[in-house]
Amino acid sequence: MRLYFVLLITVFFFNVANAQLKSQSNWQQKVDYLIDVKLDDNNHILNGEIAITYHNNSPATLDTIYFHIWPNAYKSINTAFAKQVEENGEMDFYFSKDKDRGYLDSLNFSSGGVKLKIAPTSDIDVIKVVLNKPLVPGKKIVLFSPFRVKVPKVFSRLGHKNQDYFITQWYPKPAVFDVNGWNPMPYLNQGEFYSEFGSFKVRISLPDNYTIVATGECQTEGELVGSKKGTGSETLLSSSKFKTVEFKAENVHDFAWFASKRFGYETKLIKLKNKEVLARVVASEPKKKHLDYIETAVTYYSDKVGEYPYSHATVVHGELKAGGGMEYPMITICDNMGRDVIIHEVGHNWFYGILGSNERTYPWMDEAINSFYDQNATKDTAQSKGLSNEDFIEIVEKDQLLTNENQPINLHSEEYTSMNYGVSIYGKGSRVFYHLRDYLGEDLFDKCMRNYYEEWKFKHPLPDDMHNSFEKTCGEDLDWFFQDLLSSSEKLDYGVEQRKGNYFLVNNGDVEAPMPISFSSNGVDRIIWMTAPAYGEKKIENLGIEYDDIRIDTAGISFDLFPSNNELKEKLALKFGMGKDKPGVKEMYWLPTIGWNAYDKTMLGVMLHNYSFSNKPFQYHIMPMYSFNKNSLNGIAEVNYTNTKDSFAYYTEFGFKAMSYNFRQPGFVEVDYKYLKLAPYITWHLPKSRLRSSLSRQFKVQVDHVLFKPQFEFNNDTLSGPRTERARNRSFITGVYNVKNDRKLNGYQFELMAEVGRISNKVVLGDLGNKQIRRLYLDTTDNSIDTIFYFPNIGEKNEAEIFARLSGSFKYNVDIGMKNKPLELRFYGSWLLKEYANALYKNSVGSADRAGYYDYRFDDVLMHRNPEYGMFRNQISNRRDFSKFVGPIAQSDKWLISANLTVPLPGRVPLKPYAEIIAFNDMEDLIFNDSERKFFYNVGVEVEIIPNRLEVFINLAQSAEVSEYQESTYIGIDNLLERMTFVLDLSNLTPPRIKRKLINL
Repeated sequence: MRLYFVLLITVFFFNVANAQLKSQSNWQQKVDYLIDVKLDDNNHILNGEIAITYHNNSPATLDTIYFHIWPNAYKSINTAFAKQVEENGEMDFYFSKDKDRGYLDSLNFSSGGVKLKIAPTSDIDVIKVVLNKPLVPGKKIVLFSPFRVKVPKVFSRLGHKNQDYFITQWYPKPAVFDVNGWNPMPYLNQGEFYSEFGSFKVRISLPDNYTIVATGECQTEGELVGSKKGTGSETLLSSSKFKTVEFKAENVHDFAWFASKRFGYETKLIKLKNKEVLARVVASEPKKKHLDYIETAVTYYSDKVGEYPYSHATVVHGELKAGGGMEYPMITICDNMGRDVIIHEVGHNWFYGILGSNERTYPWMDEAINSFYDQNATKDTAQSKGLSNEDFIEIVEKDQLLTNENQPINLHSEEYTSMNYGVSIYGKGSRVFYHLRDYLGEDLFDKCMRNYYEEWKFKHPLPDDMHNSFEKTCGEDLDWFFQDLLSSSEKLDYGVEQRKGNYFLVNNGDVEAPMPISFSSNGVDRIIWMTAPAYGEKKIENLGIEYDDIRIDTAGISFDLFPSNNELKEKLALKFGMGKDKPGVKEMYWLPTIGWNAYDKTMLGVMLHNYSFSNKPFQYHIMPMYSFNKNSLNGIAEVNYTNTKDSFAYYTEFGFKAMSYNFRQPGFVEVDYKYLKLAPYITWHLPKSRLRSSLSRQFKVQVDHVLFKPQFEFNNDTLSGPRTERARNRSFITGVYNVKNDRKLNGYQFELMAEVGRISNKVVLGDLGNKQIRRLYLDTTDNSIDTIFYFPNIGEKNEAEIFARLSGSFKYNVDIGMKNKPLELRFYGSWLLKEYANALYKNSVGSADRAGYYDYRFDDVLMHRNPEYGMFRNQISNRRDFSKFVGPIAQSDKWLISANLTVPLPGRVPLKPYAEIIAFNDMEDLIFNDSERKFFYNVGVEVEIIPNRLEVFINLAQSAEVSEYQESTYIGIDNLLERMTFVLDLSNLTPPRIKRKLINL
């Protein structure tokens, strides 16, 4: 019993120790810095010394201090930063040269003349300094150390571009010690920082012709006065004379500086209620209009949040690889000098700078709130035409919600996918604050935010501190916002329904957030905020008002996923093109279409669809087209429904495809047929171990039914052969399991496919013993006579046979040290479990001189199916064995394997040499394989125009037996041009699939 009790207590305290407390302490550490550093711009080196006064205001006795030495993040490809950017698919740093990387070294900490021990941690950019004696509460310690920084090229934030310097996260910095203890964190590109407040006195020595700007006030006479013209792109030699510029800053938690010989600056005084603030824009060609953006931010945030406490707000135009801009106290760097970016980055002074929240752990406390304010700050200024950045984020966010790839707003920054870091934090995160503001009312919301700011500025507030502050000011329970809306990964989806004369507010999600409900009477709206239980409903009654219509969230302030159910009276609207769905309107869009293929020739039609900028659960397109050549109605159509509530999968797609065109099929009577393909399918997108994983899996089952209708007058009396096929039907069921790893290094894809087919033929039989000459042809080239026979019809019969195949492919991209240019390996294997006599269904080798001949399920959209002439006879498919041999080489009736190697070339030339080998069970029995070779080979060069969509293969050399056979066949393939093959893949080019591909680039 005693042992059980001890274990229980141990487990309890372990869990408490590892849980993050979300309310800050009433004490706070303080760190003061003296830094003296010199720039060597020939070698991109900073040599410096630092003195740190660490004030222990906590109740704990400290024997070590954690330090961030973040320049070491750029030291190797094994750091947390390097691993994160690689996982995010950003490969510049991985393929960088050693000379372009960076680090911090030469540390030698001492205190009171005593050298201190430095202990490593699991991260190369985090260390522990062991104190020579414990630092008790209420005392301080002064730490001294030299340090040296090798400034990397710009891969993230710290770096240089030639001799422009962007010096951020650059000095040894103590980690924050707060209510949760130490907060050591490696440098990351995705995810920002948490640093201790204090003071800075920094002296920077550099060549005299550099312009330098920094956090804090410049103390050096003659520096940063008036305005200065930049030099543009002109390259200047560095002065041999050095200068030392000093900056001081109080009550800041970071210090950044930027220097260039090309920099100039423009300035402007901004008037606030109680002071003036200097706005400064710094660039090689500074523009005065950017000062107006700084003024907008400073005045708006000062009015809505709290007055700006510093003397200047500076924006630098420079190189950055961590978003459009990055903020530091009093100064920000922007790679994109657009209005929205500048306002957003300057606005960070309030939430990242002055409040100083732990943004690595709670990114929403800075990025989400700041995005809400920067959007409001720009509402009254000129807006660009088209979709805004917020619109794009909302589109992707709704797509992610639909496929369960969304993530809650309150996760740690490193847990997000690179897409969701922007979508969840900047997009949905900012949107929920509109919801809160409208619920409280703008005046009360502003009061809540001002009180929160005044209470917690310079104090590192945590989530519960904001929660408690807002509730204290507004006097309402806001758990629905801080504990539900911020933390839920579920979809917010309210609807209104009418049943038997009663109205119901229906909640289709698990978030019980109050929603603004508009009750209309004679065109006049009255808004009442109402809540319905999770996955439940609330009857609307006893309101004491009259109404003839009910609508949910007419202003669109919430992140309601499916606005189509927000109104009782939904309208149908036919619109041109494509657009953004509106509540209460069921949009159908139309577009004129034109098509062409070799049999139908030119086709005209219309496309009807319901695709909007955001995907929806039910989507469709119908594209009928009329062929004037065949007087035939053709086209394609697809219906797709996405189910997001499948416990077996992330999401499941139910769909139905239809396609119909005219074509000519070898083996049929040599006239045209029309095919109709009907294909229902189900695709399960299987769960990942974690959303950041690049590994995805899916399983798809599809049933294909292909019907053929002859487009000719059939002569029932006489036949052109002893067996004439009047029509064919084909039915298939296919299961495909796909595993794909989209990582940039050594990515791979595995696909296993099982298919069973039933081929039905209606055969007309001729009397072989009574054949008669129909016509004689004289060939004038050799005076030979060609005889055409006809056969009397003696009956019909139906035939049906089954075939079954198991096949698989494996693709692997091998990193060989060339960015975005892997060595590509591909292996394919196929086994016929049940053979069907027709060569169409055997394992094929070669293009068969007819594009689409082996596409027996009619998966491909082709401009010329089964051509015997012209460029399209060498078109091949990239879906099956993908052999690049030309012509009908062979058909295997049992097994076939192939391997393909594609080697990238350096530079931007889209050429890739390839080699392939192929082997099959009866290869030695081929008539033309006199040497009884075990495999055939083919080597050539691939021209990649659009990867996997448009590629050309130039076959330069191949097995001699194959060449001899090609030259001797009726098509006579005997030169390089005729051995070229190509891929032109026009399938699955629907707006949702194209959008998803573009988003994932």
